[in-house]
Amino acid sequence: MRRSEAILFLPPNVPPPSPPDATASMPPSPPPPPSPSAASPPAAPDGDLNLSANTHAQASGGDASRPLVMAYYPDWAGGDFPPEKIDFGRFDWIDFAFAVPDERLNLTWDGSDDAPDLLRRLVTRAHGQGKKVKLSVGGWTGSRYFSAAAASAQNRETLARNILALYTQFGLDGIDLDWEYPAQDGNAGNLVSPADSANFLAFLTVLRSVLPPDAVITAATQTVPFAGADGDPLGDVSAFAKVLDWVLLMNYDTWGCECAFLPIAALFLSSRADLLLPYSPVPLAVLGTAIRSFVPARTRSPLAHMRAASETPGPNAPLSDACGNTTQGSASALAALRTWTAAGFPASQLVLGVPSYGYISRSSASLLRTRAPAALPPAVFARRQKQRARRRSRVLNWVGALVDKAQPFLAPGRTLVVNEDGGTDGGQVQFRELVRQGIVQPYAGASNASRPSPSPGPALHASYTRLLGGSNPSPADVATAEAVRAAVENREPRALFAGAGGFAREWDACSSTPFLRSAAARQVVAYDDPVSLEMKAQLAREAGMRGVNMFDVHGDTDGWDLADAILRGLGVK
Repeated sequence: MRRSEAILFLPPNVPPPSPPDATASMPPSPPPPPSPSAASPPAAPDGDLNLSANTHAQASGGDASRPLVMAYYPDWAGGDFPPEKIDFGRFDWIDFAFAVPDERLNLTWDGSDDAPDLLRRLVTRAHGQGKKVKLSVGGWTGSRYFSAAAASAQNRETLARNILALYTQFGLDGIDLDWEYPAQDGNAGNLVSPADSANFLAFLTVLRSVLPPDAVITAATQTVPFAGADGDPLGDVSAFAKVLDWVLLMNYDTWGCECAFLPIAALFLSSRADLLLPYSPVPLAVLGTAIRSFVPARTRSPLAHMRAASETPGPNAPLSDACGNTTQGSASALAALRTWTAAGFPASQLVLGVPSYGYISRSSASLLRTRAPAALPPAVFARRQKQRARRRSRVLNWVGALVDKAQPFLAPGRTLVVNEDGGTDGGQVQFRELVRQGIVQPYAGASNASRPSPSPGPALHASYTRLLGGSNPSPADVATAEAVRAAVENREPRALFAGAGGFAREWDACSSTPFLRSAAARQVVAYDDPVSLEMKAQLAREAGMRGVNMFDVHGDTDGWDLADAILRGLGVK
């Protein structure tokens, strides 16, 4: 069964009506240390989530009985969102992103000259309120030299010492390793070796011996364990749990967008002039035809697949595969939890990563898609999606700017969502921006008065027990997930944000995530809101996970609607 349903925002407890229809040289390395087993992860026994904890994690990560609330602070957000704006009453840890290893294993900054000053201010602010800061090393565009850094004992020691220097200089509390990805392709140009994961474990052991005993060391990972020498997820990652305080499961960018190419811009311009009124002064169709004439046919040939993919958006951060119809079965919060615990990593050392952003698609789809093209293995498709989702095209943004200038000439109700680069055909958009642009707005009937979140109660607990314990998706999983959603919405009306500006807010019952749709503007936005984030946080709490980490802090509203939803779900607000 594949199902999405419109969400009509009614006062709590009022039942809704029926839904409508490497090629760089590397230093020689000694034989890699013994690798963890590369066998496929065994199936997790129903309900067995391996809850034993690392002694170091309990000692350095705080009260192990209380889930942690965390967020990333990217250095590129400093201009619009200074560190002083963070409400540390809501967060336990902030990860500053990113420091980047270069070819000599020195650490540089991810494109911001202001990064050192921002990090100092962040640490001062956090420590002044009794909270902690980690420095995140790597990232999507900062992982090129990780493979070389981990490949030899000398290189491992060099990078560890360079990390220690920054740790000491800025008075940090921990280090987050965001290698995307060991033994797998990530961003173009990354060095890759089959021994990466074994070497990573050796590097973590060195780093643990170099940093102070109370330093927290974490890693940001995919929803499946690190890849073995054969490219498949390791079947046993228990050795990593002995040197890491916790692992962040990056349960986002699951679907992303197909975008950022000149020919796509031409296709849009030549075929979407119907968005404009007849008297529009911008001859977009003519411009689009002209651009198409300069693009060689061999360049345009892949467009049929790419455009079709962009018209079938999927969820950015699924809670689960409740409908059992996805070919990306490992790409959800629930699947990640099961896979990692089955591979020997305790749930109490897992942190669920959640997004503050969504993805725009130029589409008139009324349902979210959850099936990858059959020709591509799910892992390959997911990697390609992530690459395309983060690729930027100056031409497409320039084209998007032209469309934006034509906004006054759009028919009433045909508002366009604008992404973080100024375009409208794809890319990311923060929840804060959806509110600012008038695409979503708080449910008018909800009270703004703060109130404590009551205990989830036996019914909700039973729902999560069913969700966590089920081994295979079944129609009952949809009803279970919907029961959880109803409980969230009924208990906390402040979490409800309705679509506005010509967009309808709808709900994908298979992934338990919302999406926005405007048939007039021909846009779909797959995103997360307070309801879906609270559900994910409840899952983390019920499973005994270490906490939740949001990427990133500046995507939340001024009222901290997303952070508060996470706090409620974790039971700490």
